[in-house]
Amino acid sequence: CIIKDDVGWLWRKFMESDGYILGAPVWSLSPCGVVTDFRDRLFGPKMDAAGWELGGGVPEYAKEWGLKYRPGALISVGGALSRHWTSLGMATLFTTTFSAQTNVIDTMDVYQVADMGEALMRTDYLDKAKYLGQNLAHAVMNPQKDWEKVYIGDDGGKNACPGCHQNLMIANPGRDYVECAICGRKGFISLDAE
Repeated sequence: CIIKDDVGWLWRKFMESDGYILGAPVWSLSPCGVVTDFRDRLFGPKMDAAGWELGGGVPEYAKEWGLKYRPGALISVGGALSRHWTSLGMATLFTTTFSAQTNVIDTMDVYQVADMGEALMRTDYLDKAKYLGQNLAHAVMNPQKDWEKVYIGDDGGKNACPGCHQNLMIANPGRDYVECAICGRKGFISLDAE
């Protein structure tokens, strides 16, 4: 690469990892730009397992590690008073996971913490962070389980998508279903008049 920065080192650290937590602050609806820079420079097509299969297998630069699905957890942190002002935080963090062969097993959506260090004053967020870390450690320590199909976080039934546990849905006129904008899962809808 013509750009000389820490990407090579970060890429090796990621490839050596058994699992990871990715967290980022949300400034205005979505995370700061370094997240998309991180995603585009570190992952993207060069980490895409489907692309590797179409291209004849694991490329030379990744043969030392090969294809490895790993569990991950995501934390989105925003200062907005309501969740909808941080709505693209988690969605953007999810975009880093697909080509990077990550199976997200837990997420944490933090909001109403505008001041630096304010999240540390909230016992509900600290408890959730501890739980998220325990879930990730459990997934790392039990690699025999098919984590692609398991989400062990607790969203309290607040999220619409059973796949990625997010609420960002695409609804088009004339269709009787919605699609998750993140993972593409379809869900049929019906309206009941009472």
